[in-house]
Amino acid sequence: MKIDGSVHERVLVGGQEQYVHNTWPAISDDGQIIALPGQDGANEPLVVLRRAGAAWTIVRQAATSPGATHHFRPSFSRDGARILFECSDDVDDTRGHGICEVQGDGTAPRRIWPPTPSPTPALVDFFSVSEAPSGDLVFEANDGAERVFRWVRNSGALSDAAERHAEQ
Repeated sequence: MKIDGSVHERVLVGGQEQYVHNTWPAISDDGQIIALPGQDGANEPLVVLRRAGAAWTIVRQAATSPGATHHFRPSFSRDGARILFECSDDVDDTRGHGICEVQGDGTAPRRIWPPTPSPTPALVDFFSVSEAPSGDLVFEANDGAERVFRWVRNSGALSDAAERHAEQ
């Protein structure tokens, strides 16, 4: 399996195909780890699978993040050490209300957005979080209009990614 989709395979765990309806799994850069929402979709914690030879094993079902039982659209951090995902405590909603992360093995869950104190403008409906090479988080959110934002982790600064790109 390759992250670019050029090589693909069925993922079997104990002979059972792992099927996830309407979700977006994440594949590590080396193709050896997959993070995906549980079998009921986003209403379960993430499941972390690891290749063991030709087979796959469930490493762990990631612990539920504090205040967030709804996990979806995972992505790996640039170094592969963490899994970032949209999270919410509203199981009937398909929008993220925050950004959470777990270690690459599914341990140590924590909510990382919104930070305390929360920056302005207030953002809702998080989608497609990823980590930039600098470690900043880039994600789509809504502050009255859907836009792409960049959050600088070490300073807490938040900017509209399009505005920042235009300035460079």
